[in-house]
Amino acid sequence: MTADLESAHEKPATSEDGLHDQQCSEPDQTAVEQETKNIVVDWDGPDDPQNPRNWPAWKRMTQVVLGSLFLLTANLAATMFAPGAAALAKEFHITSSAITSLTVSIYLCGFAIGPMVIAPLSELYGRLVIYHVCNVIYIGFIIGCALAKNTGMFLVFRFLAGCASSGPLTVGGGTVADVVPPAQRGRAMSLLFVGPLLGPVLGPIIGGFVSQSIGWRWTFWIITILAGVTFTVSIFFLRETNAAVLLGWKAARLRKETGNTTLVSKMERNLTSRQLFVHAIARPTKLLILSPIVLLLSLLCAFVFGLLFILFTSFPTVFEEQYHFSAGISGLSYLGVGIGMAVSLGAFAAVSDKLQKALGDSPKPEGRLKPMMWVMPAVPVGIFWYGWAAEKQAHWIVPIIGTSFFGFGCLWVLMPSQLYMVDAFGPEAAASALAANTILRCLFAAFIPLAAPSLGIMDLFYHLQRFSPGDCRLGEEKWSSDQADLPTPLTKADTNRRDEQQKAETVRKAAGRRKAEEERLAKEGSTVTETKMKRRGGSALGALLVTTPQEMREEEARGLTLETRMRLERERRARADFLLFHSMHNN
Repeated sequence: MTADLESAHEKPATSEDGLHDQQCSEPDQTAVEQETKNIVVDWDGPDDPQNPRNWPAWKRMTQVVLGSLFLLTANLAATMFAPGAAALAKEFHITSSAITSLTVSIYLCGFAIGPMVIAPLSELYGRLVIYHVCNVIYIGFIIGCALAKNTGMFLVFRFLAGCASSGPLTVGGGTVADVVPPAQRGRAMSLLFVGPLLGPVLGPIIGGFVSQSIGWRWTFWIITILAGVTFTVSIFFLRETNAAVLLGWKAARLRKETGNTTLVSKMERNLTSRQLFVHAIARPTKLLILSPIVLLLSLLCAFVFGLLFILFTSFPTVFEEQYHFSAGISGLSYLGVGIGMAVSLGAFAAVSDKLQKALGDSPKPEGRLKPMMWVMPAVPVGIFWYGWAAEKQAHWIVPIIGTSFFGFGCLWVLMPSQLYMVDAFGPEAAASALAANTILRCLFAAFIPLAAPSLGIMDLFYHLQRFSPGDCRLGEEKWSSDQADLPTPLTKADTNRRDEQQKAETVRKAAGRRKAEEERLAKEGSTVTETKMKRRGGSALGALLVTTPQEMREEEARGLTLETRMRLERERRARADFLLFHSMHNN
């Protein structure tokens, strides 16, 4: 039994390679010996239809669209209930404003906790099972929120619903890495993030009218209906995309059909299930600790995301008290941020891949971050505009225009960061890298609005005569972060470090394979089986000089360089000359 090893699933040169070796490196000799004993199962050629990268375009985009719909329902639940929080507090006799705020923000706490477990599990057991299990659990706990009888029950159900809903948020990026080549990921990621960007904007608008007309519980029933419909559609159209899992299934099927236990997946690692589980669970935390670029980008995204939720928290007070909007109409104030994000998303989808392509045939992932520094100043501009317009009691459209600038700049911070992590870490660890980013983002979004009074920020929003000083403080903090150009030196250092790690890894693997090949040749000696001689014309010389397609595939699988193959060919010719000399001498 042989396996075609001309892999179509090309793994990009990423920083995950270095981190993976730091986190879990096996002894070189053991790995090489195991590789020579096993028969490696790979895709059946570069055009294998089972490879997710070779699926029809409609099938690949279906996976992305369904992921975006999952993210839309998950993010609707984050903010759709917010306009009804006061009604819930009245029904459950909640007198503390902190507890009332917690009924909204605890969902984001679940968003932060869930990825620590869900994302690594998707890399072990596949995306499909995570999507389905998380959606079933999510729908169950959303129903629990709608039926809650007291504050404690509501808080527990809402927290667990947040944990479950974080599954599509972290797995979605891995799905894009699975089915879309790097050159086309800009548009695919834009399509995926339509859901998480529009959800927080549409949620308060819908929730304001629903809570005012039919009650806060119906916000959860509407979310349940949307999530149920999306889940039903996904059962028929969503497929597993993780290449490691698909090749593992293929190897298991072939082992069962042939009885050959040496058949292993190309991406299979020589670790026990327990070791794989522990390593996968720890990976997001290790990325935050061991990769400075992941930590700094996550902190930057978290800070901007926290600013976004501070603005969301201020909208009801500003537009209801100062502009005398009703609860339902005040929800329309979120459209400023939404329109800014929508325009920014379209621009990002149009230019991201083109900018990356302009960097050459093999662009670095760091190229994704350059547009961020061009557009990020729109964030402090939007904050100043919003605060000063509200302080001067300008027409209501003026502060909303300011929030649209903030929304435009906000997306150009979040999207390039997410896309960089998908490109840099590849299908093998994209979900874990995004999970690390999501953890910090959601923690900031959950707690910065609660901690804002200690910064004087809530005085800014709740006491309208003090808008300007508070917003200037926010703007100065953000502007200093912008001017620092933090991603630039870090991305250069990360590129150099990754190149050094890749070079060292290439040398190490080549040395191990060369040693294994030399040992194999030493064991074989100059013996040529009769079957092999007959297959090659009955001549020992011909048997040694001719390389069969199977041997060529084996050499390519072992990663032998052209120089090594030429050296081995010279050794074969020398053995053939030796055999020819012996045969002539004996005759």
